[in-house]
Amino acid sequence: MKHLYTLVLILLVGMHLSCKRNFDKEFRGPELAIAGKDFHFISTFQADKPTVNFEIEQVTFQSVFSAKVSWTIKLYGTQSKATKSFNGISAILDNTNALWDGSSDNVYFFMGGENCIAELSIFGRQEKWYDTVAIIKPRIPAGVLVSDFDGKGKIVNSYDWWDFFDEYTTGSRDEEIESGYFSSPDPVQKKYYHLKGDDKLGPNNYYIGGLGHNNVGVFGIPYNSSETYFNMMYRKSTTASPSITLTESDGDKYEYTINTPSTGWEILSVKLTDFTLSDTSGGGIMEPGKIQKVDFLLLCEPLTIAEFDVDYIIFTKDKSFHP
Repeated sequence: MKHLYTLVLILLVGMHLSCKRNFDKEFRGPELAIAGKDFHFISTFQADKPTVNFEIEQVTFQSVFSAKVSWTIKLYGTQSKATKSFNGISAILDNTNALWDGSSDNVYFFMGGENCIAELSIFGRQEKWYDTVAIIKPRIPAGVLVSDFDGKGKIVNSYDWWDFFDEYTTGSRDEEIESGYFSSPDPVQKKYYHLKGDDKLGPNNYYIGGLGHNNVGVFGIPYNSSETYFNMMYRKSTTASPSITLTESDGDKYEYTINTPSTGWEILSVKLTDFTLSDTSGGGIMEPGKIQKVDFLLLCEPLTIAEFDVDYIIFTKDKSFHP
């Protein structure tokens, strides 16, 4: 019996040890460093320059704290709707953690000629600290810009863009179609292209029309297919499923359909290798340097009205586009 008690005791101890959790190892979540009651600034929070030309320079927000704390810097354009945020845990703000290149976190561009408000908050403190930077010239995003519909990019002329519609699907163009350049809600992006169609055939019809452009030659994209991203700003109705077609000079074509919902202006960023080859007459090899056309087809649910807006078409290298 004594051996039985010993065996039971060993089993109970083993179960206890196996169930014991190491909370230090299993902790999940961001580290936070709260400012104590003795927290203070050793040097003032401020930008390293009062004005900035983002075409040739950047801005560093600087400060020194009395202790390591969790902090957040939020930037707001006073005229644009652009915003940008930084956060970290440190006792120093410098160019290693608070360097701003003029980019934003949302779909809007910071504007030349506007002021940007910088707001610093410290975890554990209710106060906020501010500085202002005047933007002389905005950032020029890296990449190959096809068109911003405002006169910049490879396609600069508004008359080089043209729309096409299926009259049997949409009926009279004047009554059933809206298309062309419209004013943009973004004060920097003054124009975008708008397509709207009404499907009347149904129930097996999905095609309304589309948007194309005159051949201006290859866009000169210097990246390979594995590092190339296609980007654009867009807005669409829930009934619309726009399709993008990229055409190379050798005849190869590849397509991508936007099926995700849109609640407003969105940024689409798609790696070129996620497009589907639809025409392999040129050999079936994706060669970004040969791309010379970007066309859009407006597809919709049968017997519905579909709308699609497009703006700022750009190819980037290795990462998605941000304004």
